[in-house]
Amino acid sequence: MIRRVRLEMARCHEFPEASEDHGYELSLPLGPKGYLDHDHWMRQRKEAVFHRFWGGEEQHGSCATAARGGRSPSPMAPGARK
Repeated sequence: MIRRVRLEMARCHEFPEASEDHGYELSLPLGPKGYLDHDHWMRQRKEAVFHRFWGGEEQHGSCATAARGGRSPSPMAPGARK
């Protein structure tokens, strides 16, 4: 099942009070325990998307692809080399 995961900027030097206007939204296939369902992800990669929202900037989207040597998705711009 594809689940939307929203990660908001935590406290840091640039954002001492954190920020709900800066972060990432991911659509990922998660299993019943909340872990990445790798088999589902491999079958439906086009549904696994990654969006960056950063204040008033235009949103940036990309596909999630397999990280080198691992099974976890990582953001990749559409059309980028795999």
